[in-house]
Amino acid sequence: MVSAEINTEAIASTVRENEIFVSYCRRDKEFVQRLTAAFRAHNRGVWVDWEDIPPSSDWRAEIAAGVEGADAIVFVLSPDWIASRECNIELELAIACGKRLLPIVCKDVQYNQVHPALASINWIFFRDTEDFDTALQNLLAAIDTDLGYVRSHTRLLEKAIEWDKHERDASFLLRGTDLKKAEEWLLQGAKLDPKPTPLHTQFILESSSGEATRQQKEIHRQRIALGGISLLLVIATGLGLAAYDQHRKARRESLISVTRTSEAMFTSGRPFEALMTALHAGDRLRHTRWLRNDAEVRAEVTTALLRTTYWIHERNRLQDHADIVRGVEWSPDGQAIASVSEDGTVKVWQVDGTLLFTMSQGGVPLLDVTFSPDGQLIATAAQNGTVKLWNRDGVSLHTLRGHTKAVYSVEFSPDSQTLVSTSGDGTVRLWNPEGQAIATYTGNNGIIWDVSFSPDGQTFATANGNGTVNLWSRSGQILKTIPTDGGIVFGVQFSPDGQQLATAHSDNTVRLWRRTGEAIATLRQHSDHVRSVKFSPDGQLIASASDDQTVQLWRQDGTPLVTLPGHSSVTDVSFHPTQPLLVSGTYSHNVRLWEIHNPLTRTIYEQRGAALAASFSPAIAPQGSAPTPTATSIFVTGGDGGSLQLWRQDGTLIQTVAAHSGSIWEASFSPDGAAIATASEDQTAKLWSREGQLLQTLRGHRGAVYSVAFSPDGQTLLTAGGDRTVRLWNLQGQSINVFAGHSSAVYSVATSPDGQIYASGDMDGTLMLWHQNGMVVPALDAHQHGIFSLSFAPEGRILASGGGDGSVKLWDDRGRLVATLNEHDKTINSVQFSPDGQFLASASEDGTVILWTREGTRLARLEAYRHGITSVSFSPDGKTLVAPSLDGMVTLWNLEPIQTQPIEQLMTLGCQWIQSYLQTNAFLSDGDRAVCGFAPTTNTLASP
Repeated sequence: MVSAEINTEAIASTVRENEIFVSYCRRDKEFVQRLTAAFRAHNRGVWVDWEDIPPSSDWRAEIAAGVEGADAIVFVLSPDWIASRECNIELELAIACGKRLLPIVCKDVQYNQVHPALASINWIFFRDTEDFDTALQNLLAAIDTDLGYVRSHTRLLEKAIEWDKHERDASFLLRGTDLKKAEEWLLQGAKLDPKPTPLHTQFILESSSGEATRQQKEIHRQRIALGGISLLLVIATGLGLAAYDQHRKARRESLISVTRTSEAMFTSGRPFEALMTALHAGDRLRHTRWLRNDAEVRAEVTTALLRTTYWIHERNRLQDHADIVRGVEWSPDGQAIASVSEDGTVKVWQVDGTLLFTMSQGGVPLLDVTFSPDGQLIATAAQNGTVKLWNRDGVSLHTLRGHTKAVYSVEFSPDSQTLVSTSGDGTVRLWNPEGQAIATYTGNNGIIWDVSFSPDGQTFATANGNGTVNLWSRSGQILKTIPTDGGIVFGVQFSPDGQQLATAHSDNTVRLWRRTGEAIATLRQHSDHVRSVKFSPDGQLIASASDDQTVQLWRQDGTPLVTLPGHSSVTDVSFHPTQPLLVSGTYSHNVRLWEIHNPLTRTIYEQRGAALAASFSPAIAPQGSAPTPTATSIFVTGGDGGSLQLWRQDGTLIQTVAAHSGSIWEASFSPDGAAIATASEDQTAKLWSREGQLLQTLRGHRGAVYSVAFSPDGQTLLTAGGDRTVRLWNLQGQSINVFAGHSSAVYSVATSPDGQIYASGDMDGTLMLWHQNGMVVPALDAHQHGIFSLSFAPEGRILASGGGDGSVKLWDDRGRLVATLNEHDKTINSVQFSPDGQFLASASEDGTVILWTREGTRLARLEAYRHGITSVSFSPDGKTLVAPSLDGMVTLWNLEPIQTQPIEQLMTLGCQWIQSYLQTNAFLSDGDRAVCGFAPTTNTLASP
């Protein structure tokens, strides 16, 4: 940057009202108030959104005007600023306007988390450890460098924008002295920062053309060329619209950048922030008419919305605490949430996030909270060794004194008549509801971190700092001591039936125990201390909270289900008493509300090892009725273990069948849905009834059987083998024909809807088309690195193939290549057309499923958020897709929102998801609230 001498007297005499725009997060408001006061003390005009926007104004338009009208944009960097969608949008607007960017740091942030446009600029530090006045002088000096040039940049940009908004009316162009100064300023821009924007350039050149004669135009062009800006000569001689196109391109790239920001937030474990950012991208697209038909932009926005709406679980974020939230608890009726914090307050919230009231304990840090089962009392545990009882309305009733160190846990007995508390003093104390001491029990050396009553109320368990769990009688006798070998035991809870215990440990594990003390399982998924563990009210789920910034959901048997990311360290979790909701408390001072099941996706655990095959049955109607797309259907899965699972469409397991001694590579239903065929590593194919009974075993291949397909009439079966053959069988298990011609293992087979053509693909990438009496066309060199899947469109005219080269190819029935679809990054494991033939799904080892139109246009990319996808299958109505993956998980996708108007549908669903957050969170900007102002409040889509 070229510096100029700073004339402070001249600056003081020409102060503009909105000289400096401050971009900040509201959580840093106290610092920004101090900074603003300092600016004004130095006679600087400041634009800050807490006081400059009238309540009736268009918030977003006012922000844009503030940025456009400022000489410099000061970005107050902090972790909260980085997480703020609106702050990042302000940055993008400043970049698009070519503004001087001045990043300052009030709280430490990581360089790799900051936008490159700010990370590449020298930061000025205003942290508590720095001298504020020295930092301020450095910031003022940066603002004042080349100030005259910068102010001209601002003034001319405002005029150019006004000209652009008025459809480039010539009456808004520059004339006379103003034009001459603008041209001189444009020449300066080759050496100074910030550079002129394309709109600046176009505006000034159009002004020149409008006033000058031909001779004068030539003089102007020569002056510009001599100034070193040769590109402007081209623009001035007839390509003026190119600069405007560049301006549009910058806006286009800015919008794509928002989608990339959403992607970065999602992949870094912040899906809630990613959803908000994706919604802003969708909103900007809706309000930018000339971009709506840009296929690439629509695809980027669609992907951002898909990624977030399909994998989001966080519903709301309750923000009002000023310090770490240590305990959270649902009320017994599920109508309220209580939270306690080290800020010394208890807060009670409605389910929608509305703060009902706050109870203060005089600044004493609070460590746990619980409701009495009858819902009449709230008990809190404090660091000063006291326990406090409140009524449901927040009125203080009793303070319970007796512990000599911090109280870490409190819990009522099931009959609400006894309260138990545990402490760092190694004691357990029992109290009645009137606050009177009943008993004090000892028996531990060190901290007792947690306590849980058995459902019958006769026993309670304590989690001990010495690595043990004690089971106590209500009379104070230690019934059993369980050595856990898991380090410190931070949490313990009885299962609802009272037969099991779950414990949380400092060795990053959750452990399951029988009540008698025998170990059941050790659950390893967390990467840091586990602080809390809870059973769901029905006992089917377990939730664990960890310092690794996640909540993990498990099945009762210890199978991992869902990881809920996006926290800072998680201190506590609590299940809703009747609904699939969960709350968690965090180090980041907030309470988070989660919905366990996202209505757009359902993930089920298929087996240990890879899940390799999945297939929906055709629609099966009740006896005497005609099948319809909505008739009851099931699907099957299979994989590494050789077992076959039968599932209802809602993801409920019907049964598991020990089907093969080797991996199941493919499964397929007969056209009438009555039979299932499986292909296995054990060199056999098998036929099963819909109920899972073995009908036939097909033996003949001298190698693994990789693929199986029924004929359209259901009377024959085609198999592909590692022995380089394709075989045709009848339903009695007899071989009818053997097709030999492949020179390597055959990985995939398919039959045309009319049953006249068989297709097969092998490890070398060769595609063959056959009639029963031989090949239709010569072998086709179709793919590199193998053909792993084939699928005919329902009308039979198009065949899709998926290859190891990452491409999907479409062929006609004569073997002529119609289209090549290159959107995946790795091997295509599966392709399938929808039942109506309108869509094609492809599954890849890159962890995505892509949904295409029948013509081969990408409609949507579904990201599995896990591992490679091995198979895809549409439900009979085409509205649900099942996709297993290499990590043993099976995902059910609801496709309705993306089959018509995906952006509009996904925007609506995303806004419905966070509606309560937008309505009740006091820390949101008007811009965040406005992004969803159009969305309806009801959701008519069903879960997959």
